[in-house]
Amino acid sequence: MAVFLSVLRIIGIVLLCILGLILLMILCVLFVPFRYRVDAGKEESLRARARVHWLLYFVIVDLLYDDGINMRLRILGIPFYDKKKKEAKAARKREKEEARRKKKGEKDNDAAAENAAESGTEEAAGDGIEEEKAAENTAGQAAADKPEEKPAESTEAAEEESADEGGEKEKKPHIPLGKRIEAAWDAFTDFLWELPDKADEGIDGLLEKAEALKDKVSELWDTVDYYQRLLGSDGTAWVIEYVKKRILKILKGIRPRKIRAYLEIRDDDPGQVAKFWQYYAMALPVLDHIPGRVELDAQQDEKSFRFKAMVKGRVFVITLVKNGLALLLNRKVKRFIKLLKREDEQGKE
Repeated sequence: MAVFLSVLRIIGIVLLCILGLILLMILCVLFVPFRYRVDAGKEESLRARARVHWLLYFVIVDLLYDDGINMRLRILGIPFYDKKKKEAKAARKREKEEARRKKKGEKDNDAAAENAAESGTEEAAGDGIEEEKAAENTAGQAAADKPEEKPAESTEAAEEESADEGGEKEKKPHIPLGKRIEAAWDAFTDFLWELPDKADEGIDGLLEKAEALKDKVSELWDTVDYYQRLLGSDGTAWVIEYVKKRILKILKGIRPRKIRAYLEIRDDDPGQVAKFWQYYAMALPVLDHIPGRVELDAQQDEKSFRFKAMVKGRVFVITLVKNGLALLLNRKVKRFIKLLKREDEQGKE
């Protein structure tokens, strides 16, 4: 019995340790921030790197851009994933398979050539005789099928006859004036006879267009009525304000903490340079609220554009979870979502 109790005690201690580690990891994920940094620059080509790390570089995720995108994952400094290395490994594997197939195909071709050479020596004599006979037959047939040449005089006469016929075809027949007037009068009377039918078709088309316009106006009226009912219901204004407040808190939790940017612009047009400085001066009131600095260096010179930028920040998962659950679990928000679904179903019916 004492041994059984001691085993149960050891199992309980192990389970408590495991639960404690799980709880500690959850608390670390919630309350230890994920830090991010983005570096970008352009001189001859664009280069950028985005890094997210957590718990004193316990986990590092790098996203690199330099003539291609690469993603790397490291845990405790040990590489677990590298996109470019993975692609290079797959390419080497494909090359080896292709080389193996090519080598196998060459061996098969050599074996087939040897077999063909052995069988070809036996049939060479008979094939030579048959080829000579076939050549004689084709020569005789070609001589028999060769058309007789016609004299040049007959060909010139045929060309003159065809030219005369073409000239006769190009001439239009002469129509008397009386027949022309009669044809015009017949066309006018036909138009008068067809005029009522065409008028009916035009009226029907106008009626169809009016009906389509009426349907569009009705749909627009239903849409206006839908939004009036939706926005005029009780609690809608409070829900909209509440959602806006929570979203602003989420955005505040992920906003950058430090921004540094340097822009070097060169242009041979002094008016364009002045415009860059004008835009920079107009943006200064907004840039004053940025946690960092943005510098501009615009001068008249050969056209070029360079920049360097750095953005740093941190994200607390607890902030995202707190505001996200507040949106999902709020009763008034749930009621508003149900109202939206009900109005949507009524609109479809």
